[in-house]
Amino acid sequence: MSDALGPVGDFAGPFRRSARVERIRAMGDLPNFFRKPYGGGWALVGDAGYRKDPILALGISDAFRLSEWVADAVHAGFSGARPLDEAMAECQRIRDEHFAPMYDLTCGMAALEPPQPEMLALYQALRHNSVERDRYFGTLGGTVPIPEFYAWDNVRRIISAASV
Repeated sequence: MSDALGPVGDFAGPFRRSARVERIRAMGDLPNFFRKPYGGGWALVGDAGYRKDPILALGISDAFRLSEWVADAVHAGFSGARPLDEAMAECQRIRDEHFAPMYDLTCGMAALEPPQPEMLALYQALRHNSVERDRYFGTLGGTVPIPEFYAWDNVRRIISAASV
């Protein structure tokens, strides 16, 4: 076991005397999708209506946010503030618009492909720029808008600042 952990430095220490007791299990390919999240008398939240690879572990946060949006839409429909189908369609539009950038980013990361040269240049630039590095991690945590951070003008600005 410690041979596999050797490249991780001090992390291998606690596992020196350990032994694997059964085979390693993987999740395999998980389908990523957006599906229509409502119909006559039902609504889907969480992974039932929208699922992306769990590589960033944002599923439960997404489910809570979407549950709130669905509850608001159902309330609007049942209270008579607007037709239920209209409120649910708006909820779907908001869901798709809000989650699409993270969905695309997550699916790209989950492919585990080597980064493109532009991304390598960005990663190099982030090594010595703590402000932008924090913003980058904010994109992964959902606190910094992905389209804003990955806008080509912003990426070029970050890379240019590193080369000065």
